Amino acid sequence: MKKLLICGSAAAEAVPGLFCTCPLCLKALKDGGKDVRSRTAYQIGDEIRVDFGPDLFYHAVKYGLRYDKLRDLVITHNHRDHFCPEELVYAAYTYPDVQIITYYTPYLPPIEDVPVS
Repeated sequence: MKKLLICGSAAAEAVPGLFCTCPLCLKALKDGGKDVRSRTAYQIGDEIRVDFGPDLFYHAVKYGLRYDKLRDLVITHNHRDHFCPEELVYAAYTYPDVQIITYYTPYLPPIEDVPVS
């Protein structure tokens, strides 16, 4: 049975928010630990990822994830906190042997149409 990992459970701005001064964010900034929450994402085993947002690197380091083993991506919706296609573009050019073969998404533009800065 594959294990479900809740990588993040915060909203689009994460906790603490970069510019937020609310009591919750100030407490998270001060205390750290479990009060710091990254944006929503899940991983099922090594091969299935639900949402591919801006906290990918953080999740890889925190949980020891290996994205080269991913085979399926499930994108819940087309907001930047759930889908960062730039990472896939970089991977396609930098690591051509990595094959993420299946995407489950609402409508998204073709990957070659996504601007990379």
